[in-house]
Amino acid sequence: MTASEGYRSYSHRGDGDTVRVDLRFDYRIPPETIALDEFIDRIELTTEDRSGVAGSVTIDTNLVNLNPNRAALLYRATLYRPGTAGAYVARVRVYGNYE
Repeated sequence: MTASEGYRSYSHRGDGDTVRVDLRFDYRIPPETIALDEFIDRIELTTEDRSGVAGSVTIDTNLVNLNPNRAALLYRATLYRPGTAGAYVARVRVYGNYE
């Protein structure tokens, strides 16, 4: 894992049709380390199974700075789950200066 650590959690909503995705970006570095800001341009989330994409969302972060050893950035999205009862994937793509 890089200096920019991301935490994500997925939880199924009570209605059974949706899933909530929580993202946390926390940029921690050791003291006396020289580091540059990270820039997050956008975040794309999808839920999909073998039949295709069920839900998708793009979070426009307005090119936010993720500064070393400062406040964490938190994002949350709710997406539809695939209609099948089987396994599915929640895919997260983060775009910025470290793609």
